[in-house]
This record gives sequence, C-alpha cells and structure tokens, in this order.
Amino acid sequence: MHLKIYPQHRDNYFLIKRLQIDQLTMEDFLQIDQKPFLNHNINKLIQINLILLHLYHQVCKIYIIILFQMNKVMYEILTLKKFSQRLKLIKLD
Repeated sequence: MHLKIYPQHRDNYFLIKRLQIDQLTMEDFLQIDQKPFLNHNINKLIQINLILLHLYHQVCKIYIIILFQMNKVMYEILTLKKFSQRLKLIKLD
C-alpha cells in the first residue's frame, strides 16, 4: 500500500510505502540496518520505506513509525489512538 503524507511544509512532503510486520521484538527493531535509507535527495518527492512495527509490550500494542526524511531518522511511538489520529493526515493513493 502506498500512502502520501502532506505535512504543513510543502517541501517536506514525500511518498512512503508501508510494510507491516507482526510480532517483531524491540531487539529485532534495533537491529534493522537504517544506513541505506539515509541518502535521499530531499529536493524532490522521495520514496521511502515506512515500517509499521507491531511491538507487544506487556498487553499494549505499540506502533513505531520510522520516518526517513531530510537525512534524519525520526521515531514516533504511537498508541493506537494517536495512530488513528495520524491517519487523518494520510491520504490513500
């Protein structure tokens, strides 16, 4: 599934592809090699991989969204409620 995110700043929008991974542990997440994603041209619409990780911490399902933008890696730990709110900013292709 391809998603488009439209942030407030026009030059920062980008195309992302979501990959859903179930039952991935935090240890697995920390071992993900991020280097290949750090050399994008930010002057144009860039396609990046967004990995939606399903992490199970006790009884809580936590979504960690990795956004590769402007050569920096940003992590967002979202509860299901916050993730649902974020989806309102995402438009399906």
